[in-house]
Amino acid sequence: MTILAPNGKSARAEMRLNAAPRASAYATPSTSPGMNQYMQRRRWGSDKVIHAFQHSELLEYSRQTFCRNGNVAAAVTQKAEFAVGDAWLPQSLAADKVWAKIAEKWLHEQVWPMCDVRGPAFDFTSNLFLESIALDVEADSLMILTEADSHFPQVQFVPAGSIGNSIFDITEGKVKDGEFKGLNIESGVIYDDSMRPMAYRVKQRDGTFQDVSAYNAQMLFEPDLRGQIRGIPKIGKELLSWWSREDICKFLERAVKLESSIGVLRHTKGGRPPVDMADALEARTDTTEQPVNVPYENIEGGEIFYLNASENETIDGFKGERPHPNTEAFLARLERQGILAIGWYVELLDPKQIGGASMRAIQNLARQKVRNRQRTLRKRAERFTKYAIAKGIKHGFIPDTKDLGKYQWTFTLPAELTVDEGYSRAADIEDYKLGIKSKSELCARGGRWYEDVSSQCDSEVEDLIARAQAIAKKTGTPFEYVLNLLEQRNPNPPALAAASNQNGTP
Repeated sequence: MTILAPNGKSARAEMRLNAAPRASAYATPSTSPGMNQYMQRRRWGSDKVIHAFQHSELLEYSRQTFCRNGNVAAAVTQKAEFAVGDAWLPQSLAADKVWAKIAEKWLHEQVWPMCDVRGPAFDFTSNLFLESIALDVEADSLMILTEADSHFPQVQFVPAGSIGNSIFDITEGKVKDGEFKGLNIESGVIYDDSMRPMAYRVKQRDGTFQDVSAYNAQMLFEPDLRGQIRGIPKIGKELLSWWSREDICKFLERAVKLESSIGVLRHTKGGRPPVDMADALEARTDTTEQPVNVPYENIEGGEIFYLNASENETIDGFKGERPHPNTEAFLARLERQGILAIGWYVELLDPKQIGGASMRAIQNLARQKVRNRQRTLRKRAERFTKYAIAKGIKHGFIPDTKDLGKYQWTFTLPAELTVDEGYSRAADIEDYKLGIKSKSELCARGGRWYEDVSSQCDSEVEDLIARAQAIAKKTGTPFEYVLNLLEQRNPNPPALAAASNQNGTP
């Protein structure tokens, strides 16, 4: 008699099914029948988006793909350049402008350059650039808020590969002991029944693990599905496609090398070298001491291949036909799939592929991708800025203020992506004339701070007036005339005679 499980399957079959590795929502090497074969449709065995082992697989192989594939690295890096650039300086929104200037100066000159525990090689803007890359390659990273011995605010960044847990430290997915005993743990994230992160388990250099409270840390990732505890590498979404492309390119390279090594094709009777050549090319002998001839002749890197000719002997040049256009088109398709999965566009890597209105459409789509990335990075920048301000006030690095806006901050942003600089600038000018864009916004889009620009402009005007006054006094020339000569904003400055009634003062 066969015992049936509640779902109608035999109990034995159900046991085998439950014992087998469950597939995740994402294709990984362990959930696919072969490295470069199509993913099979499999049962999604739990409410987890991806299991810890499969997440580790995607993380490791995504790193390898990023390091080994130049187009992948170019796409990821290009998106990071447009999202971060040389900007991301904090700007206070506090009403207390005096305090705001002090706080901004301290953040710009001291905190931003020295924020990382590793030293000044990793300023905060550089870390944001690396964070953008990590979101595509590793999917997430952990920022731990800490401080130097002097209480100066600092951060420590933990790569995704160092966030995890040992199976010996948990029982049925629960923390066994310590401060967070009894809470859920998965892939290094300790969380409550509401899936709210409470702590993160970080692997130390000596192989031990340390739990870091979520109060003092921030895990950053861009979720694709509800129920995610960790981020999913964007490269990993098309990992098998990248591997297939790599294999095809490897095999194609071998074929091209072989074709390149063939010098000529010599058609001879029997498909063998002439008798005298055969004697010269004895490679080995059989048991009867009869020579076995090699059917090609090496001539300085190019071989002569002998083909059987029915009658007369002929010699033909060899024409290689690889790579075939169809092969190139298929490789381009695989590449497009992979780069789209990253959240970028092939056309931006090689703008010559497309132009005009189509390129501007791609530009607008890419701009939205950049804005989405900047919205994610803003969470990190805001968290650290607020932490630094709190530490700075507490330990006397900056004064306190009663203004509640002291924890309200915005950040300068890099210039927006554009494929036509002239077109974009003209559009910005028209928007400014219509009053739908401000000078502050335009400066921020260029990676500059409006207050710095306006202050510099004021200084330049003051300097110009002082120089014009000095020259007018020295030469007796009317001030307005000298000013126009110095500035040359007017292509037709007033004639000296017309300005002779001026007394040389503004």
